[in-house]
Amino acid sequence: MEETQTYESLIEENQREQSQSKIWRAFHAISFVTGGVSFIIGTALLFPIPSTYMLSLLSAIIYTIGSVGFLAVDIQEFFTFTDDELLRLNISISATGSLAYVIGSLGYIPSIESDYPLLGICGFIIGSSLIYSSQLWKLYRIGWPLKNRDTLTASLVEGGACLGGLFFLIGSILAVSIPNNDDANLWVLILWLIGSISFTIGGFSLSYRHFVLNL
Repeated sequence: MEETQTYESLIEENQREQSQSKIWRAFHAISFVTGGVSFIIGTALLFPIPSTYMLSLLSAIIYTIGSVGFLAVDIQEFFTFTDDELLRLNISISATGSLAYVIGSLGYIPSIESDYPLLGICGFIIGSSLIYSSQLWKLYRIGWPLKNRDTLTASLVEGGACLGGLFFLIGSILAVSIPNNDDANLWVLILWLIGSISFTIGGFSLSYRHFVLNL
C-alpha cells in the first residue's frame, strides 16, 4: 500500500511539474510576442506624420504594454535560471534595458513628454544599447556553428532581439542627430518598425521552441 501511495504521489508531482512548465512556457512566449507585436502596432500608429495627440497617446500606451512584456520575460528568466551567475548577469542587463524601454515609452505620453521632452528618446537609446549588448552576449554563449534545431532556434530568439535592439538604437540616435522634419522622422519610424518586426520574429521563434520543440 505504501509503495502504491509513493508511486501515485510521484505521478501527481510529475503531472504538477509538467503543468507548471506549460504555464511557465506559455507566459514566457506570450510576454515576448506581446512585446514585439505591441511595438509593431505602436510604431504603425505614428506613421501619419505629423501624428495627432490621440495617436501619439495610444502609441505610447501600446509601447508601454510591449515594454512591460519584454521586462516580464527578463524577470521570469532571472528568477528561474538561478544556478549560472554569468547568465543571471546577462539577463539582468536585458532587464535593465527593458526597464529603460518602459520608462522611455512612458516618456512619450504627450502630457509627460511636454514636461520631460528627452525622457522618451533617452530611455530608448539607453534601453536599446543595453538590449543589443546583452543579446550579443547571449548569441556568443549559444556558440557557433549552429549544430541542431535547439541552437538554431535559440539563435533566432536571441538574434531577433539583438537586431531589434540594434535597429531601435540606430533609429533613436538618428532621431536626435538630424533635423526634425517629416522625411527624417519617416526614416526613424522605418528603422523602429524593422526593429519591432525583429523583436516579433524572436518572440515567435521562442513560441516555436516552447510549443513545438518542447524546449
